Amino acid sequence: MFDPQYDCAWIGGATSVETPSRNPTEIGAQVTRHGSFLGKKFSCRTQVEEFVPNRVLRMSFIEGPMRGGSVTYMIERDGQGSRVSIHNAGPGPQLGS
Repeated sequence: MFDPQYDCAWIGGATSVETPSRNPTEIGAQVTRHGSFLGKKFSCRTQVEEFVPNRVLRMSFIEGPMRGGSVTYMIERDGQGSRVSIHNAGPGPQLGS
């Protein structure tokens, strides 16, 4: 769930992903995603702010239409399985007219 090479399968509007040559979940690592939303093409860059293996990945949007926001992916134990949550915070997409 925390590997950006699978983002095009997980994120409906993502068409390609540029990952760093180092570990993409390392604090400070940056990933650029290209895609489209509501018919408009865009790119956004995230930076890893927090990573707890198999539990939490929190990234801030540092470039693109979601700049100023953040996204957090969390996995928590829930009985015999797991509960997955995705939380977006900050401004909505600023795609222009």
